[in-house]
Amino acid sequence: MTGVREIKVEKPSVIITVEEYEALKETIEVLSDKKLIQSIAKALAEPKEKRKSHKEVFSLK
Repeated sequence: MTGVREIKVEKPSVIITVEEYEALKETIEVLSDKKLIQSIAKALAEPKEKRKSHKEVFSLK
């Protein structure tokens, strides 16, 4: 048997991987958080020279 199945659907549908589905749910969660969005916008508005890299933020001391 192949990995292809035929199914009947009543409405237009999309099939995505579990990973893609989880990523979409996380994106919706982030976009639903007004404070987080404001924080991201504020950080992105800072000049690049003032921003810290991930290594600077998360490095072990």
